[in-house]
Amino acid sequence: MITTRELVAETVAPAARINTRFVLRAAPSAPAGNAATVTVVGSAIGCGLAKVAVTSAVCPSMIVSGVTTSVIGDADCAEAGCALAGGETAELPGLYPPSGYDLAGFAVGAVERGMLITGDHARPGDVVLGLASNGLHSNGFSLVRSVVSRLSLSYADPAPFEPGRPLGRALLEPTRLYVSSCLAAARSRLVHALAHVTGGGLAGNLARVLPDGVRAEIDAASWPVPPVFRWLVNEGGVPPDDALRTFNMGIGMAVVAAAGREEETIRLLADQGETVFRIGAITDRKEEGPSVAIGGDLAL
Repeated sequence: MITTRELVAETVAPAARINTRFVLRAAPSAPAGNAATVTVVGSAIGCGLAKVAVTSAVCPSMIVSGVTTSVIGDADCAEAGCALAGGETAELPGLYPPSGYDLAGFAVGAVERGMLITGDHARPGDVVLGLASNGLHSNGFSLVRSVVSRLSLSYADPAPFEPGRPLGRALLEPTRLYVSSCLAAARSRLVHALAHVTGGGLAGNLARVLPDGVRAEIDAASWPVPPVFRWLVNEGGVPPDDALRTFNMGIGMAVVAAAGREEETIRLLADQGETVFRIGAITDRKEEGPSVAIGGDLAL
């Protein structure tokens, strides 16, 4: 039997260990599994994969009722329209502290041959669009925890950047899913590349999907920076350059739209509920240097 589909796999192991007491006391309804599930699904969607299956695993020092269920990420899979193929737990009391655990996610997806988005078609004249994020998106928590500690804050304290909400809940805002919008754009053949902005920030992730010979020139002043990132920079003391390399800074997915079709792409994405910003363009890269150049000043 001759198949007409490509298979692509994606895996993630969030680097920042999540404290069980933090999840249960400061943000008891926050879906901890969102970190693993959404990250792998978002990266798979960046290749144009339409059929995705997910598995995840949690390894705590001891299994805590309510935490392991959320880590499996069932609700996130349902929202993403992918199958939860299974999950695994393992108690490791000698490896992690009593309040800690590690987690990992894995996804495999299928896409019709010829529809796989690799970024190879990105060319000078293409336009880079940014889809708004809704928070930290599960990245940079080692740095976030150091800021919280340095400012002597508790996760139960009111969030300085979001009055009326506990800091823990605000920081653990579940990652936004871009499944329906990006798949719609991919099926319409409007996009040449998609980059899910995870660890490494906008520049690090966009660089991975661009071919040799081109550069993405990004204007950091072209989108509003959400309050949580302004707080981390202005009050938390995180230098703007470090913030750009660590956090999404308000852009959760970068979309390279085909030259001349950016308005059509913007309309399609907006119709799918996305907030879209025109953040840059693809140019020739004739000399040595980074494949993504970010200029302008963040709106901090």
